[in-house]
Amino acid sequence: MKIQRFTAADMRSALARVRQEQGEQAVILTSRRVDDGVEIVAATDYDVELVRQALRGEAPTPVAPPVDAALDPHGREPALRAIPVDPEIVALRREIVAMRETIERELGRFGEERLRGVRVRAQALDDLARYGCDPDLARSIAASIPADTVPGRSRGLQLALLAKSILIPTHEPILEGGVLALIGATGVGKTTT
Repeated sequence: MKIQRFTAADMRSALARVRQEQGEQAVILTSRRVDDGVEIVAATDYDVELVRQALRGEAPTPVAPPVDAALDPHGREPALRAIPVDPEIVALRREIVAMRETIERELGRFGEERLRGVRVRAQALDDLARYGCDPDLARSIAASIPADTVPGRSRGLQLALLAKSILIPTHEPILEGGVLALIGATGVGKTTT
């Protein structure tokens, strides 16, 4: 992986330099404002796993201490030794945990609609789960979609059903004063609603 730092007066110029020197396959790692414009750190031959490992701040693999240090200074018994950890075993454990989570998530979403083979409802379940919708609400909305719905029309229908299920208070809570909290995932529109 070849990492390079670029500075320019504005973002457009910096991106043009990245494209010119590293090509279309360059990956922007960071960008920030500096006194004389912007700074971009870009990489070519990008290895996702190396970057993830660096971001996690994984320590180097521990190794056994030298033989001299393995003996107790009083000479009575051997001191405890560190056993090297195989990085492939650690990676395998992480992969198994990720697979387990994926299987549990998929089995949790496996509803009646999948068993009955209603493709539009199964797609609605997937979409609503991706939105972060409560599983019970997602099943209820998916069950409300007619089985003969045209696939291109199902998304609009599921969003309309979702909008209908949102409770709207009859009184204006802001007029009453007090504290009002909006809770939701990042990017769902809490600020702009």
